[in-house]
Amino acid sequence: MNMLAIARFSCALALVLNSTFSWAESIDITAVFTPDPRNPGNTKFINTTPDTGHCLNIACAAGRHSLAPKIKTLPADIKANAADLRQSALFKMPTEIKNVTIVSTDGQTQQLGFQIVGAGARLQFNKSVGAISGGGHADIWVGGSWLYAGAGGCSGTGYSRLSTTFYSFFWGVGPPANCGRISRFDLEDFRYENFTFIYQLITPNPLSMKSGVYRGQLDLSVGPGGDLDFGDVMLPDDDRLTLNFILEVSHVLQVAFPAGAQHLALVPQGGWQQWLERGRRPEKLSAVQNFSLWSSMPFKMLLQCQYSAGNQCALENEVGHQVAVDTRVTLPPGFSTYMAGGPVKDLPLSSSTPTVIDVTQYMDNARGSLDFAIDRDGVEKMIVHAGSRYKGDVTVIWDGDIP
Repeated sequence: MNMLAIARFSCALALVLNSTFSWAESIDITAVFTPDPRNPGNTKFINTTPDTGHCLNIACAAGRHSLAPKIKTLPADIKANAADLRQSALFKMPTEIKNVTIVSTDGQTQQLGFQIVGAGARLQFNKSVGAISGGGHADIWVGGSWLYAGAGGCSGTGYSRLSTTFYSFFWGVGPPANCGRISRFDLEDFRYENFTFIYQLITPNPLSMKSGVYRGQLDLSVGPGGDLDFGDVMLPDDDRLTLNFILEVSHVLQVAFPAGAQHLALVPQGGWQQWLERGRRPEKLSAVQNFSLWSSMPFKMLLQCQYSAGNQCALENEVGHQVAVDTRVTLPPGFSTYMAGGPVKDLPLSSSTPTVIDVTQYMDNARGSLDFAIDRDGVEKMIVHAGSRYKGDVTVIWDGDIP
């Protein structure tokens, strides 16, 4: 028997809210690095964050971008001729470089710098400036119009927009950036709106970073004594601005060999014939294989052997006799030995210890070579087995995964 029970409840809920909640605004700042064959020396990230605010309408210098957070101040009453700028219209910005730790998905860390270099807003009045001062905007403030920054570490940029009830300005900011104006008149319901700032990123060298997405966060306090400080009277509607940094690194590591490169014959210099005619033993047997390399990142090289002789690969004949093959790599300038910074010339490769190679710029279609050789001692041992055939697989691995 199917049974269905339904219970109905009549509830009354009284919810009283007496607290003031502050919701921090959060803005993403994104940048990417992808190697550019047209500019191999480039080691800069490209900021992909859409400009809002000042740089959206007025071209900013290269490497500088603007944001327009929704921060504004609550309407405030300012008294005339305040003894302290904090009691009037303060406009104080952080000018020091803020260091941010960015972390990749696999735990790699780097340091990013963030710096505000310019800021502005709209001064909003509750009535016309003529009704306030009997004149224009410059008459309201000690020091005149906000077109000129005056003292405090800020500098005018020549930007202003105005009407009878508002004045928009934009200043460059530098230490100590303790700027603003003291009003000559009582101002009722005065406020800052349309806040905007210009920033620049001091990014790490992407060639020293592994491919991946790196994230970090910076919290800027807003309000009296905070990073963004508008004084003790001009109080913001939010007490924190959160900046989320998202940097993406997309490296290139590619190797190309000519057709038929999989099969190599180790022979004496000049070929076998001259050695046979003279009845002499060759000093060594060798082969060179050229390749092309595209790389924008450090990488390690490691051997994988069908037959091993210590940390080298070996060749083996039909009866199991082995001889070691010395394997070395040569790369053009732009590559260097890791940490030491020396040239990559006849650099030995190992099957047990990775050989790490650094890169100073994006290398596009760089030409390198692998050199395989059996030394004199090995040749002498092979002659004992004259008429046999030595062979073996030597696999060379390029690996961009460096701890």
